[in-house]
Amino acid sequence: IILCIDASSSIQLKRIMHKKIMSLADAKQIIALQEPRIKYIKAADDIIKNEGSLHAFEMQIQQLHTLYCGRNPY
Repeated sequence: IILCIDASSSIQLKRIMHKKIMSLADAKQIIALQEPRIKYIKAADDIIKNEGSLHAFEMQIQQLHTLYCGRNPY
């Protein structure tokens, strides 16, 4: 199972600039060095959107955890 945790480019930029205290241009360079988001999204069996509150993020994790625990690994 491939799980992708995704956020929009604008959210990624805001988080990078806030966490690393850098300019928009520098944050865009960091994003440009990564594989395109679409590549990860296409490969994923499941996607968690990490754009809202921590509570919403945790709820998505809990839902998938419950689903994964019920899946037969074989």
